[in-house]
Amino acid sequence: MKKAIFSLSVDDGHPLDIRMAELLHKRGLRASFHVPIRNCEGPPVMSAAQLRELSGHFEIGSHTLEHRYLSRIDIHEALRQITE
Repeated sequence: MKKAIFSLSVDDGHPLDIRMAELLHKRGLRASFHVPIRNCEGPPVMSAAQLRELSGHFEIGSHTLEHRYLSRIDIHEALRQITE
């Protein structure tokens, strides 16, 4: 019997994603959360404390510094968004 593989990526780091993480963890499911430090589009993002808590059970990935669309900004700003 083949095993199924489930992959979930959660973007944007909204504080309500903590609830999703709780449900996933309760069921033994894994996920990657891609979180910007700030969101220039307005919605809130998780606090540093929430990210530390989340990182105890899930992979945390970068979603740029300020949730910028890299194809819409110059190369210097894109590098800053990626490295900071």
